[in-house]
Amino acid sequence: MTLSSVSSSLLSLSVNNTIGNIRWTRKSFTEALARAFAHPAAVGVTYEISLPDGDWFCEVYKTGPHNYDYYIPETREQEARVFYDACKERRA
Repeated sequence: MTLSSVSSSLLSLSVNNTIGNIRWTRKSFTEALARAFAHPAAVGVTYEISLPDGDWFCEVYKTGPHNYDYYIPETREQEARVFYDACKERRA
């Protein structure tokens, strides 16, 4: 997927286009993702997405040179792992 398609998918899943407590347009969220992946060592970013059943942490990650995908956990236990991994990366 391209960053634009990842952005469109996540925004269509979210409530009121809200990710990270910010209401986004597709263009602005795509640009934010592009900035996050601008560094050559960037592999993934974690966001909090507002879904109908509550707020969840999700990951957007690089799968190739210009390919990206996202992961939204299905259970709170899986989400705890996503959150733990994000915190661990920040401390490194």
